Amino acid sequence: AGSIAPEQPFEAAALQGFAQCIVDSGSSLGKHLEQDEASSAVLSQRMLDQRAFGLGNGVVFLAHGSYGATLECVSRAGGAWRTLAERNPARFFYKTLYPYIARSIRTASRALATQPSNIALVPNVEFAMHAVVNSLLTNTTTNNSAPLTVLIFDVLYGATAHWLHTLHESNAIELHVLPLKHSLRAGHAAMLAAASNSLTTLLQTNAITDNILVIFEHVTSPTAVVLPVMQLANLFKTRLSITAANNGPPRVLIDGAHSLGMLSSSSSSSASSSSSACCADVHALNVDFYTTNAHKWLCNLRGCAVLYCAPQWQHIIRPVITSWGAQAPRQSFQSAFVWQGTMDYTPYLTLHIALRAAAMMDDCSSIMSRARVRNAALARVGGAWVAEKIGTECLVVQNELSDEEQGTCAMVCVRVPAEIEGQSDIQQQLLNEFHIEAPVFKFQSHRWIRISAHVYNSRDDFARLASALLQLAAASGNGGQG
Repeated sequence: AGSIAPEQPFEAAALQGFAQCIVDSGSSLGKHLEQDEASSAVLSQRMLDQRAFGLGNGVVFLAHGSYGATLECVSRAGGAWRTLAERNPARFFYKTLYPYIARSIRTASRALATQPSNIALVPNVEFAMHAVVNSLLTNTTTNNSAPLTVLIFDVLYGATAHWLHTLHESNAIELHVLPLKHSLRAGHAAMLAAASNSLTTLLQTNAITDNILVIFEHVTSPTAVVLPVMQLANLFKTRLSITAANNGPPRVLIDGAHSLGMLSSSSSSSASSSSSACCADVHALNVDFYTTNAHKWLCNLRGCAVLYCAPQWQHIIRPVITSWGAQAPRQSFQSAFVWQGTMDYTPYLTLHIALRAAAMMDDCSSIMSRARVRNAALARVGGAWVAEKIGTECLVVQNELSDEEQGTCAMVCVRVPAEIEGQSDIQQQLLNEFHIEAPVFKFQSHRWIRISAHVYNSRDDFARLASALLQLAAASGNGGQG
């Protein structure tokens, strides 16, 4: 409640500088965008120069999905916030900090199509997930409930899966892994059928508790496949509601690490939102918890993520660190999260600027309209072109249905040439020999390269990658390095 904290002069200056970057990109691209985001003219041009992100000109950066790339306007605003804090740290923490965190929360709530009261800021997605699971475990102990049963897919992010297996080995949770890996490339209908069959088998062969949490990703990592979140959430809640009669329906936690700044609500299988910044309508998705990073596709400073918590669970969800905000009688979901000890809260403050910059990219009709649609088109078209040139395939078979299911996902995975699949240092070779940065991983006995497309990328970057992979394959075939 209350008035929104006013914009600082240095924030206005940073956003004005970003607006000028958009203008300097030229008007011809905007004319093409108004016609077709996937046209050859659009995909052949960079919407913004890499310098708008602080990226060095010497590297073809196709790894945005890994750790993001911070917008220069956000970095400048962050530096100014840190300078302001150092002028009088006591006054900054006592008087200035909280109203501006509240401002960021209000702005971020629109990205998840929910009320600000349902949002908390956290350092990263893993922090949010630990907070939810730890809180449910505490509540289980306090209320002498049945043990917490966690259901995951076999394509869950590796670090999260490792943590949950550790909890299972220490008898903190019951963990069940449902197979989805072999249906991942076959589309949403196949994934839903596989999930349903796996759930049937689980219920027939295991006596699971009625205290259930289901965890899965919105976009799988590293395979970059958009899952049918709403349908999966409905499936689990419908099938498990009878089992969970005493503790209510199963809760669903979504790892949406890649969502903010990349996905649109339409690619979340949700109802449309009036906000162009909306990455997931959490109420339409029917999930209980949803968390997303701000440093990846939104291009904020690293150290800020958003956690949505449905109102019915806010009385039990608390952060990993219990501090002043969790004190009675004023303790609440948001107050518990807002203060996590003395740390650098700058990424929380610049979240507002990153969201404003994203809105400028989505709303400026002359240049940057439908930027996310263009990035997704570049990933799909560019990925298919690379696969054709090097004689391999994309992980997601491209057709009208898969394009719709992938929505505005701006990542594509391409299998590397057979001649170099046995090499474990492909990523390092690409960087050292060709100045190309892109992650390489192994999936279903093959090595794949995950290519990210942002506004600073163009089709020329994909051409350079294809050329580099062909050269590595030729060198391997001729008895070269490898």
